[in-house]
Amino acid sequence: MTFTRFARTTVLLTVGAAACTSSGKSVRPDEMSAEAHRQEAARVERQAASESKVAPPNLALSPNGNPEGYYAPVNPSGPDADAHAARLSRHAQQHLAAAAELEAFEESECKDIPPASRAACPLLGPAVAVENVAQGARVRFSDKAKVPSIVAGMRCHLAYARARGFDRVAGCALYLRGLEIVVPADGRTVELVSHDPRVVAEIQARTHEEAVVTSSGVR
Repeated sequence: MTFTRFARTTVLLTVGAAACTSSGKSVRPDEMSAEAHRQEAARVERQAASESKVAPPNLALSPNGNPEGYYAPVNPSGPDADAHAARLSRHAQQHLAAAAELEAFEESECKDIPPASRAACPLLGPAVAVENVAQGARVRFSDKAKVPSIVAGMRCHLAYARARGFDRVAGCALYLRGLEIVVPADGRTVELVSHDPRVVAEIQARTHEEAVVTSSGVR
């Protein structure tokens, strides 16, 4: 793995074109865990199936004693309900796609890290300086630090956290919803940033708490 892979990259998970649901809202992978997306897909699919059920034969539709009419399927809810059921089904598929994207993103970011190790909180060190920047914090690592390996662990753990809706990373305080990891071209610093002012404040506070600063560094 070469360091060029990390040059000025971010780990923000995005969806190119989030599809709209019947309510006008879009399904975003980061709103819940992959497991929760699959559960929501199953729930919505059950609702769609319920709304698209065809009613039993309506005997009233067979005037003049036509026996074939007894078996004419009737949907009392009409075509509008069928269209709504179809929209629900598409919505369920969007949740499944979001789950698959979260899982694929984790596999991509963690391809060199076995599943059993992905939950481990990567250390933010050894660092020689931590400073606040406009959108978060910058950590400068010592010359002896293996920055590519540190970044790989950070990227993997953030992807792991996203795939689980950030519900299983309580012991890893730095990994927040809305966090991005940026590696400038200098190769010795890592920036932890966000576009959300509330997340920026958390990043700045937690980075100073979590960073392992060497004795020669400035806290």
